[in-house]
Amino acid sequence: MKKTLFTIVALACCMVGTWMLSSCTEKENKSVTPEHECVDLALPSGTLWATCNVGAENPEELGYHFAWGEVVEKDTCGWGNYKWCEGTLDKMIKYCVESERGTVDGLSELEPEDDAAIVFWGNDWKTPTKEQLAELRDSTLCTWTWTKLNEMGGYQVTSKKNGKSLFLPAAGYIGDKAIEVGEDGYYWSTTLGDEGAFIIGFDAKSTMLYGSYRCYGQSVRAVRVKK
Repeated sequence: MKKTLFTIVALACCMVGTWMLSSCTEKENKSVTPEHECVDLALPSGTLWATCNVGAENPEELGYHFAWGEVVEKDTCGWGNYKWCEGTLDKMIKYCVESERGTVDGLSELEPEDDAAIVFWGNDWKTPTKEQLAELRDSTLCTWTWTKLNEMGGYQVTSKKNGKSLFLPAAGYIGDKAIEVGEDGYYWSTTLGDEGAFIIGFDAKSTMLYGSYRCYGQSVRAVRVKK
């Protein structure tokens, strides 16, 4: 797993065997289909978590990989083709909070039109905040167990309050290639931190909440709030 804050490196040497991501060219947005299953883990915030990734139909499926703040999936992801910069992390044109990174606009949370969960699933859903990811990872609230579902590695996250659970597949990420599929998972929040955005990252041994370069294609697990 990528351990260092704001570091995702060594892309070319990490290709996973012969696995190829299906339909990984840029996609037109599908029609919004707001009816998706969710699970109530009895979390203090009342957050309900979707049972599969955006772009997937079943819990073990990878779904789509998006750069942070983008709503199309790409074959390769890096600063050179990231929507919100001019070729480098030091020339941001949106979601910039520090002058050395580009034009400051003070935006530190995704706007609705740049949130893949909203664009694909409708306004009842959104990408989780950093705080919602932290709550899901809180060991006093949920147990994380590495397992396999239909041969896909990932974590079963089980509520300590009501015993309900969800499965997060190790969907890998998209850089120069599709990388670490079945081994690691990277799930976006809406929350920016410097040039990166906060994610939950995990492998079979550990989970972390940290900042990841926003140009890479990673997973979205949508949430909604109990009404």
